[in-house]
Amino acid sequence: MDLKGAEIRNLKDLCVDIGSKNNVPLRINIPFYQRPYKWDIEHIDNLVDDFYKNKKENQQVEYFVGSVVLVKNINGTERNDVIDGQQRITTVFLLNYLRMILLRAYIEESLNMCRINLDSYFREFLECYTEMFGNVYSEEYSELIETISDELENISAFDDDKNLLYKEILEKFQKKVGLPYKDITNIEQYKSDYEKLQFTLLQMDNLALEYSRDSYNDKLKRALSKIIVLVNKNKRPEILVNDEDEEDADIGQYTTVIKEEFDKVKE
Repeated sequence: MDLKGAEIRNLKDLCVDIGSKNNVPLRINIPFYQRPYKWDIEHIDNLVDDFYKNKKENQQVEYFVGSVVLVKNINGTERNDVIDGQQRITTVFLLNYLRMILLRAYIEESLNMCRINLDSYFREFLECYTEMFGNVYSEEYSELIETISDELENISAFDDDKNLLYKEILEKFQKKVGLPYKDITNIEQYKSDYEKLQFTLLQMDNLALEYSRDSYNDKLKRALSKIIVLVNKNKRPEILVNDEDEEDADIGQYTTVIKEEFDKVKE
């Protein structure tokens, strides 16, 4: 094992070589010998509480999560094997996934409400995707955002077909990012459609965090697909978990943690 040193760095920069200034994407592999993800609600609560306590007392956004040890994969892949810190890395990865789908939900609802200035949402959504998940859709999402931004700028408040134009833009966004038509009058059907589309989307991409065990990769993607965030103009954001019939404990572990992260951040 070649340990060349240590640095304090952002999670997204974990795979950068010591001393390097190169922009290297996060590509983590959890080896066979690592135990499954097992952090419980108490661990999650402590992590989030400590983060906000640090932010309040020190007036800093940065928070030291803990030590992490990575080594280059012996098979020569682009991924780094996690030797220590798997539970923390996975927890923050799940939190960033939650952030991404929250941003996506805010964009969806903003288009539904015919809002024009969505640049900050678009920028954060694309940044979150490219830094934490994969790159399969990076170019497509970037082009989509540019196109939608141009179309929004060209909509006049006096256009007779303004609502139709927004509807077309919304449908374009939903289709590209894997969202179903937002009809929550039949919530069970919506949850089912959402999960199917999301799983299909994730199956075509490589997550920033993967396992040597293919079965765990499948479980992680299935868990992520079950997390549904709803944003409505008259209510605070809410989370739904489509896991009523789920019997797999590993999938339930991921969904429970994401739900707790959502509740703590909202709190």
